[in-house]
Amino acid sequence: MAAFIGGNVSPAELQRRIEDGYQAVFSSPPETLSALQSMYGVDAAHMAAFFLDPTKGEKIITQKWTAAQIGGQASKSGFGDISAAEGEKLAGSGLGAKDAGGAFGALVQGAQLTEGMTREEQLAAAGGDATEQQKIQAAGAKKKAAFGDGGTFASGQGGVSGLGTSNS
Repeated sequence: MAAFIGGNVSPAELQRRIEDGYQAVFSSPPETLSALQSMYGVDAAHMAAFFLDPTKGEKIITQKWTAAQIGGQASKSGFGDISAAEGEKLAGSGLGAKDAGGAFGALVQGAQLTEGMTREEQLAAAGGDATEQQKIQAAGAKKKAAFGDGGTFASGQGGVSGLGTSNS
């Protein structure tokens, strides 16, 4: 308790940390727990210590927890594992755990549209970067346009070509 008092952790903040840690331990999907382990070395046995660490502010703990949740969604979607730095950057961009699954799912489903993009550009698109999202939309429009124009028949002095010959 002295460490919390010395770290200026209020009783209300301590209560939130306890509740967040309890909820994280008992209701998190396995992908999130795995991401927390790989990103920060925190396993289930040490989760309470992660949330109650008096040397870290609540904002830092929340950012790391959100990064782990985003990492779990990236893994679950099939995108693959992300690093702690990548997760924290996405969390800092405003991507939340709830939206991360859809963002990574869209990247996985649109893999052909992101072929020329770097991993960093793909992650930026997942984080809501408008420029990178426009690149994906443009690639989709380009692919769609290749199939959008229907075939036409050419006609000339010899008749209509492209239909074959008539047996009549």
